[in-house]
Amino acid sequence: MSTNFEDVQAFRRKFGVPVSNQPINLSTELSDFRIGFLVEVLEEYILGVESNDLANQFDALRDIVY
Repeated sequence: MSTNFEDVQAFRRKFGVPVSNQPINLSTELSDFRIGFLVEVLEEYILGVESNDLANQFDALRDIVY
């Protein structure tokens, strides 16, 4: 059975996303993209909580974990 780390690496390789074998600093552009994504997903989670929508809460949490 593979680890989450290995699964993510396989996914990134499959779609041609660069994979580093050591920690690196992200570019400002990539950091801004990821921050925007996290803000969007957190807002989705908040709306799910406010509207008592478990499906949206779950979807947002799944996106955050990935």
